[in-house]
Amino acid sequence: MGEINAGELNTYITVSPQNSVLVVRDVRFRLVITLPRDQHDLRSSRFYIIVRSRGGNAENNTFGNLYFRQDQPHIDLFVFFSVFFSCFFLFLAICVMLWKMKQTFDARRSRQMREREMECMASRPFARILVLVEHEEQAYFSLSSGLVRPRSRLGRQQNRNQYYNNNDINAMSMLPAPRELGVLPIAIEPTDDGMAAVGTVLFQLPGGATAPSHLCLGSALTTRIITPAMNQKSTTLRRRTSASSC
Repeated sequence: MGEINAGELNTYITVSPQNSVLVVRDVRFRLVITLPRDQHDLRSSRFYIIVRSRGGNAENNTFGNLYFRQDQPHIDLFVFFSVFFSCFFLFLAICVMLWKMKQTFDARRSRQMREREMECMASRPFARILVLVEHEEQAYFSLSSGLVRPRSRLGRQQNRNQYYNNNDINAMSMLPAPRELGVLPIAIEPTDDGMAAVGTVLFQLPGGATAPSHLCLGSALTTRIITPAMNQKSTTLRRRTSASSC
């Protein structure tokens, strides 16, 4: 049992022990009694309050207000939205950072793959080939004096040499004689067993200037092609590399 005298203005009392009696005397102003929920079972416990009036000299009446209040947790909207938007923008910044890191990693991997492809392409065999492109000539040329007969084979050969020698790319080499020109593959890719090969030939399409395409590449699976040029340059032939090595 405890006995407390109320203060002059406000009095605050906390009842901690259970099954206790509290007596507050001389209450004139505000009195607040707190029952902690961690020390009292508020769902099943009963609390009794006795109010005794002392009255006055003229009248034996006492006036006052008595009410019970149980505090409930309230959500502060300002704090809620502040925390929500802070977490949202933090999550968004992390996502953008991860996206930028992924872009950088993908670009680096693409560059490395491109470098490996370029190294693989640079390691492939290559050589210079001589290609003769026939220029179509008109059978007759109209002049002021009449029709001129077509030029002879020797004239066509000289004209062919003239077209060939005017090219700066082939200025270092001379056009071989007609008997040395032949249809040879520009690329030979032998199979693993060496019994066959894929030969690629460059050929010219008819049609002249009106044709949509003038030169084409054709490949075919043939038996092993042995040419004198290959015998002299057999070291330049390499087996077909697989896609995994590139």
